[in-house]
Amino acid sequence: MGVQKAALLLVCAALAWTGAAAAGTKKYPVRPEDIVIAYPADDRHLVVARASRIWRKGVMRTYIANNSPPSREVVEEGKLHNETWGHYPDDNPRRSLYPGDSRAALVPFLAHKQFGDTYKWLLYMDDDTIFFPDAVIRLLEDFDPDLPYFITVSHGSFQGLGSPQARLTVASYADHLWWPDPKTPGMSSHPNKAAPRCLPCHFDDSAFNRSAMPFPAPKGCPCTPELLCEATHRTQMGVFNRFCDMPRAPQTVYSMHGGAGGIMSVGLMRNVSFEFMERCTKSLYSTGGDAFISICLWQAGYAITDPGLGLFHADLQYFDPGPEDRVGAMLKLSQYIDSSPARQCDEKCELQLEHMVSLHIRSRMFNTLDDAAAFIRGISIMYEVYGDIRRTKAAVAASAAASAAAAGSAAAGGVAADPARAAEQAAAVAAAAKEAAAALNAGGKVEKEEALKATAAAAAAAVAANAKAAVKETGPDGRPLSQQEQKQKELAKALAEDAAEHQGDHRDAAAAVRERQKQREAEEVAAAKAQAVLRSAAADARNAAAGASRSGVAPGWQSRRGSDANDATGSSSGAGGAAAAAAAGGGGGGGVNVARRLAQL
Repeated sequence: MGVQKAALLLVCAALAWTGAAAAGTKKYPVRPEDIVIAYPADDRHLVVARASRIWRKGVMRTYIANNSPPSREVVEEGKLHNETWGHYPDDNPRRSLYPGDSRAALVPFLAHKQFGDTYKWLLYMDDDTIFFPDAVIRLLEDFDPDLPYFITVSHGSFQGLGSPQARLTVASYADHLWWPDPKTPGMSSHPNKAAPRCLPCHFDDSAFNRSAMPFPAPKGCPCTPELLCEATHRTQMGVFNRFCDMPRAPQTVYSMHGGAGGIMSVGLMRNVSFEFMERCTKSLYSTGGDAFISICLWQAGYAITDPGLGLFHADLQYFDPGPEDRVGAMLKLSQYIDSSPARQCDEKCELQLEHMVSLHIRSRMFNTLDDAAAFIRGISIMYEVYGDIRRTKAAVAASAAASAAAAGSAAAGGVAADPARAAEQAAAVAAAAKEAAAALNAGGKVEKEEALKATAAAAAAAVAANAKAAVKETGPDGRPLSQQEQKQKELAKALAEDAAEHQGDHRDAAAAVRERQKQREAEEVAAAKAQAVLRSAAADARNAAAGASRSGVAPGWQSRRGSDANDATGSSSGAGGAAAAAAAGGGGGGGVNVARRLAQL
């Protein structure tokens, strides 16, 4: 029953998505090749800067701005990973906390000068930030890249909170914008839920309680300073002055958080030149590069857009959940991979993993930068395993859903479904689901929703065909056959088919044996080439399809200037990344696969 229930929920969700799409919800397909990455680097931190290669995989073009001109060896090595290495000097004298803050603010615009309009989205990050490509693609396909977007921020929930005191308590951990802390006058903190930001125009908030929001986020495409100022003036919040000036240090800090990262559209990059940003940045005194870029984009007429859903959901944070809870994120991945009853990833856990766009690991919290780099590699591998298992579960559940729905429609018709027809339909849907899973696993070249849409359509077709088959046949006189007569007719048909199948002198038996042998050899070759993790996931999927008790479907494809690109190393409070990754991966079949893959690094 658990398999059928989960499967039916998946089909219903997929069909609902299909209906929404038909009703006019527009999607903007995104491939990994449509995304570029930009971040600052420092000669002292190159081991960390290179660690992100494991999740970039050479597919996403990357621009890295270092504090010194890159050597020929660095440039040539970078080409192997689709990297372009540039140079922007440290600030002298400083105008912020770290000498590389101007470089941190300008690196997206240096990247745009390099790549031009050959991309759709730019991931802006610190050198110790991880982006999770699957979640990034799922998020961005609802946004038009030609509109000027600066997307960042993650949220908890204010829904259902009555008193102002309760709201301030939640506000202390909710998002990743710097904003004045109401509990500490004169100080700013991150994350802070009360920070001004817009909701995207396409976000449907009709089912949520907007009156419980700590900031009355307007919808804007694009989000502009005027929209935010109007929202605060209308509610008499007193956030901005009458000139709509952006609050700045030392009175307060209002900016995105560099460690959490941000996503910029090509539409934004077209409208804001490098020359403007450089002039603006060099005119400022503030706390860091993330403040520089936030202030200058505000002056250019653009403010921050929130992804939307996390604002109303207590268990969801898109950017750097926790905040900066690298160990917590690893534990959630481990629970999902392990899937044992004692360490099961519940619905809240699955929801967070599905939407987790970025994670800031704070490299200065590790004993050495090598440990930090090992952690980046370890958690990136765990995320790959999670994605493989999730896609396989979704495909198997879709197949089970079709079978369950077909059986349900037959029962509703009052007669038993034709076993041969039901088996044929189930096989067709299983093949469609398997094809969808393979497409999803092929480097993201086919979007998840499109694959689910196709699978849901196949399931719906199977249900319709089975329902049609369930209609009672009629006799020669036009009266409906009784159940007994229909069963007799079906039995006679089955006996005739069985007799026909066994006629002949079996001259084709040898050819059939040879064909089966070829098929087995081909399957063995394919299995030898498959990754160990996919074998484990496939085993889990087969158990689920056989009606095992464990089977489910994932719902619905982090201190000031956390970047260490410009800061000295020091803190010894962190744990070794490789050891943490290996520890988090243990416990189950999936954990063994993680440990094995870590050993290959």
